[in-house]
Amino acid sequence: MTIFLSLLGSVAASWICNCASRYESSISSPFSLCPFCSRRLSFLQMIPVISFLKLKGKCSWCGSDIPLITFVSEVLGLVCMMILSCMFQGMQLIGMSIISGALLYASLCDHLYGLIPDRTHLLIGVAFLFVTDQRINQMLFSLCILMI
Repeated sequence: MTIFLSLLGSVAASWICNCASRYESSISSPFSLCPFCSRRLSFLQMIPVISFLKLKGKCSWCGSDIPLITFVSEVLGLVCMMILSCMFQGMQLIGMSIISGALLYASLCDHLYGLIPDRTHLLIGVAFLFVTDQRINQMLFSLCILMI
C-alpha cells in the first residue's frame, strides 16, 4: 500500500506543479503541454520521474529543457507520501496529504511568481477537519498563522 500511495503522491505532485506553472495564465487546456512548444504530451510522457529520466529532461517534440523544478516536485511528492503513509492512516493521512499538497502548491507559486495564493490557506484550514491529533493541530495552526 505504501508503494501505491507513493506513486500516487508523485502523480499528484506532478499535477500540482502543472497547476502552479499555469497560475498566472488561463488554464485553457486540461491536458499537460510542453511549456515551450505547447504540444500535448502523450500518456507515456506524463509518467512522473520515469519519463523525465527517460527523456533526459528534454521535450520529445522540440528538445527544450523541461524545468528541473518539475522533476524535483515529483520526487518530493513520492518521498513525502512514502513518509506520510508510514506515519498516518485513514483520515489523518488524507488531512496530511492535503496539507502537503497545499504547501507544495504554495511553495511552487512562491518560487515561480513570488506570491502565495490565498486558496492554499483555505485548503490547509479544511485539512484541519481530518487531523485529530492535538499536537499536529497545534503545529498546523501555528503554520497557518505564520503564512498569513
